[in-house]
Amino acid sequence: MPRNGLHETAVWSRVFECARMAGALRRVRGVMEELLKLTFHGVEPTPAIENKIRERFAKLEQLSDGIVACHVTVDAPHRHHHKGTIFTVRIDLTVKHGEIVVGRDPAHDHAHEDLYVAIRDAFDVARRLLQDYVRKQRGDVKHHRQPASI
Repeated sequence: MPRNGLHETAVWSRVFECARMAGALRRVRGVMEELLKLTFHGVEPTPAIENKIRERFAKLEQLSDGIVACHVTVDAPHRHHHKGTIFTVRIDLTVKHGEIVVGRDPAHDHAHEDLYVAIRDAFDVARRLLQDYVRKQRGDVKHHRQPASI
């Protein structure tokens, strides 16, 4: 191992990068901060559910390095007039120059009786909105030509 510490720095840099990807962690001013915050209401958090959310968040991170924070709220409201519980998943994604919020009331979407489907649908919307945000930041937005006047 080199005495100047360059090898050790490179190794630690790679370790931090792997940790950021695997556990949604980012190094900020020498301190590891967790970017992803999970909140559950009326739902018992399980490792499988948490892992699914972390996997989907890691995919969002690959789209943009401008993600500052992400708060995912999983809610199972108590609605007695439904046969099954319909889950809601809200995602508050803070980016460098704004915020992306995903959350709609799936009152009539019985596919959201499956929590994994609700998570998938919410992250799919977040991915599309993040892709739009990245395009706008890059200036890749299409400009439509004005129709020729007669």
